[in-house]
Amino acid sequence: MSEAERRIISWCRSGYEGFLAREWAEAGLEVREQGPGWVAGVVAGGAEATPPVERLAFAWATIPEATALAGETVAVQATALEAWTGRRFQGVKVEGPWPLVLAAAESPKGLGRRRGAVQELYQRRLKQRMARVARLARGDAIPPPGWSEGVAGFFRSFDAIEVGPRIFGGGQRRMADDPWAPSRSYLKVEEAFHLLGLEPTVGERVVDLGAAPGGWTYAALKRGALVEAVDNGPLKGGAAGHPGVRHCKEDAFRYRPSGDAVPDWLFCDMVEDPRRIIDLLATWVEAGWCRHLVANLKFGRDDPLALIGLLHQCNHPLTSRLRDCKLRHLWHDREELTLVGTTGKRGQSPILALVNAN
Repeated sequence: MSEAERRIISWCRSGYEGFLAREWAEAGLEVREQGPGWVAGVVAGGAEATPPVERLAFAWATIPEATALAGETVAVQATALEAWTGRRFQGVKVEGPWPLVLAAAESPKGLGRRRGAVQELYQRRLKQRMARVARLARGDAIPPPGWSEGVAGFFRSFDAIEVGPRIFGGGQRRMADDPWAPSRSYLKVEEAFHLLGLEPTVGERVVDLGAAPGGWTYAALKRGALVEAVDNGPLKGGAAGHPGVRHCKEDAFRYRPSGDAVPDWLFCDMVEDPRRIIDLLATWVEAGWCRHLVANLKFGRDDPLALIGLLHQCNHPLTSRLRDCKLRHLWHDREELTLVGTTGKRGQSPILALVNAN
């Protein structure tokens, strides 16, 4: 690797690294290695170059200035990580909490336990060497959304750790299930709320297109929102018969909101052609029928990179009208992307975007 290149690594759900590698290529990043759930390579341009990682839909997180640490045992790896941390904080005055993010690839089996053992020994040794710095560490296997600075490491195999001072987190996180939720899709919208830092509140109006069996409807109802659940199919679990829901048994593509009040939220989670869903969402956004948008795009038979490219067009009738529009392939996703955004005026609630799974 030349002096003008910097090592970079991103990770994702295992089995989707091929899509992530293609996103890298389209972003101008050079893939040099990849394995189950990760892609590594270089970003050209030296220390001043900023890798365009914020728009990577499949990346759960990215370390843009990575250093490879070798070692075959827990003790050797913990020592190497401790030494790197000492150099990283040399001459740095640590004023407050800093993120310590140590993650691991989903395979091979047992790698997560190895990560945990290394982290435990590393933090114990760090307390002995740099007590105050260690005390301010906030450890997690999941980075906070957006850019953060601290210590970030990724175990891509039993004998290789990638570590760096900065990390970009996509916002993906595993959510807790609810026994009253009618379906697993409930977890997808819960993860979207987490990413957004925004969720429906008491009295807000939600339109849920393709609602049955009611996972997304239930997520809004439990927060005190009022839901128009649009689907010819039945609602189940905590969504069935709830006093806050009005079940509209009609075609979601033909449904139009009634009354003068603009719905606060539009939910859309339907097993349909993703381009048809995009056109439907564009109709709603262009007409001003919602303030916040959370929708899934199923890409099972479609190329997800083509959908991403379509939505990233600067003048696309949907995304050009959404503020802070994002796409993410989330922890609870499989073959789908989730799009989130806001149509409200500046100063109103922000947006989200994601990818989820059924």
